[in-house]
Amino acid sequence: MIIAKMIIILKKRNMLVKILFALALIGKGESFANENNSIYTIHPPHLSIPRGEPGETRRIIMQFYDWTLICDEKQKLKLKQGICNVTQTVHDQEGNTIFSWSLVSTTNGQAVMLLRTLPNSDINVPIQMFVKGEKKPVLIHYTQCNETVCLAQSPVGPVLTKQIEQDNKVRISYKLKDGKVFSFTVPFKGLNAALNSLRP
Repeated sequence: MIIAKMIIILKKRNMLVKILFALALIGKGESFANENNSIYTIHPPHLSIPRGEPGETRRIIMQFYDWTLICDEKQKLKLKQGICNVTQTVHDQEGNTIFSWSLVSTTNGQAVMLLRTLPNSDINVPIQMFVKGEKKPVLIHYTQCNETVCLAQSPVGPVLTKQIEQDNKVRISYKLKDGKVFSFTVPFKGLNAALNSLRP
């Protein structure tokens, strides 16, 4: 199980996963085959220099297909504590980030997917995640918005666990206040491998 795996991995490494997450897809219809994703591309997240004193934080970056694992370790602590993000971002044709999401573990050990969408998202309309084999989309409700981003999250239950373990694709869809809808597919391939790499 993905949830059990994350809890074991993160506890053994004393790691808390930080949320960087994101804006995404939206779609009409149940078939992935008819979608045109040519205007949307997946890129590694934009990175900044770790805060703190020179040499205080060591940053490790590893690419797993379309997922990026970023871990920051405080070097001066006796028990080095790592903060990790496993993140995927989506750009539009102009190179703007329209979606980004991460698999994270909360402080109580629950695995969740964190999503970040554009600040002008219609928060009255939940984000929809279309999963192969499921007739109805998974509805993901927004938790908060500000002038730069809207956030949403979804627990990693049996349905998502299966998709992650099988390296499947899902389609995400969300609506803006002006009525525009973003719709495209994103792959889970690489996410499970990123989690396995955290094993001690």
